[in-house]
Amino acid sequence: MRPDAVATWKDVHEVAREIYRSNVHEDVGLVHVTAVWKDEGGGYRTLKLTPETPRSEYDRFVLNLSRARADAILTTGKILRSEPGLCHDFLGPPAIRQAFGDWRRLTLAKENLPLSVILTSGHALNQHHPIFQGPTRPMIFTSTEGRSRLEPWAATAQVEVVGVDQPSAEEALAYLLEEWGAKTVSIEAGPSTALPLYRQGSTPPIDELLLSVYLGARVAGSVRGAPFLDAAALDRTFPYRSEPYAVREQSGPWQFRRFTRREKVSA
Repeated sequence: MRPDAVATWKDVHEVAREIYRSNVHEDVGLVHVTAVWKDEGGGYRTLKLTPETPRSEYDRFVLNLSRARADAILTTGKILRSEPGLCHDFLGPPAIRQAFGDWRRLTLAKENLPLSVILTSGHALNQHHPIFQGPTRPMIFTSTEGRSRLEPWAATAQVEVVGVDQPSAEEALAYLLEEWGAKTVSIEAGPSTALPLYRQGSTPPIDELLLSVYLGARVAGSVRGAPFLDAAALDRTFPYRSEPYAVREQSGPWQFRRFTRREKVSA
């Protein structure tokens, strides 16, 4: 079944099993979901989201799947500035959004949508961004000075603000897992935020990577982002991985893999 044909929560389960050859409904800690291009030298470069970015129904399915599993989604103020229409609802037509919501509720017993967490200094935060009016509940993770500056607006907008001395992605993720009580956090952030989380000794560590790889011969210069981890680094970081799942879409060839620190759950 193609992802754009999903109509029920059982279809979500079927397509996820087809792509990753395993169940994906366990709580895992930190999940990073990202799309990359395999460049001319065989390395991976992140794909910037622009009108020229190759589109994939499978990649959209993977993003929806990560959101459906999450108790919280971490993004950044930089992402909000580059994606002025971003919200953390499911993507696609109503039937697909409903199917993921039902899968989340019936398979994971998660009744509410995930928390949207924005890591930001607060200096250039667009307080009218759609993420603050969307279906997910927003939280801002910032400095103590940023909290003082944002609290008057946040109280009126009903946005929770958490301030710490030295805000970072690691601090935000530790807070969500250890204090807020999240069991699974989906990371939707750029390479400058996400890549440091892969360094040895990072706390908490990335537990799972959902990697979408565009295999087209070339992409527009505006789409080419920063280098991502190479194959050797992925092998060092994740003992377990699914077999590559290859498809050809209108935009070109794609490949999808799931990398984990723990052995994948079987059927």
